Amino acid sequence: MAYLIGTVIQALIVFHHSDGDNAYTPEPWHGTLLMLAIILACFVFNIFYAKHLPFIEGWVFFVHVAGLIVIAVPLWGYHQGGWKSADAVFTEFANGGGWPSVGVSFLVGLLPISASLGGIDCVVHMGEFTQLRSQPV
Repeated sequence: MAYLIGTVIQALIVFHHSDGDNAYTPEPWHGTLLMLAIILACFVFNIFYAKHLPFIEGWVFFVHVAGLIVIAVPLWGYHQGGWKSADAVFTEFANGGGWPSVGVSFLVGLLPISASLGGIDCVVHMGEFTQLRSQPV
C-alpha cells in the first residue's frame, strides 16, 4: 500500500509538472523513496501520535463527506447529453482505454480499487486478530 501511495504521489507530480523546461521525469527509485517516506511517516505517527487518532478520524470523515459533496454536485449539475435511463447506466459499458474487449477494460479499471480496498481489509483483519489475542483467556 505504501508503494501504491508513493507511485500515486509520483503520478500527481508528473501530471502537474509535465510541460515546459521544468518537466519532471519519473524514475523508479523516486517511487521507492516516496514509499520509504510514507512508511517512516506511518511509523512516527504510530509511535508518537496514536492517541490523536480519534480526532484525526473525525476530520477525515468530515473531509470525505465534504469531498463527496464537492465532487457530486458539479457532476450532477453539469451533465451533458441529458439524463440517461437506469438501464443505460447499469448495462452500457465503454472501452475508453483501447483494450481488446470491454470485459478486459472493466477488469483493468477495477484493479486499483480492489488493490486499495484489499490493503485496508488486511489492516482491519490484523487489528481484529491483535485484539482477540490481547484479551485474557
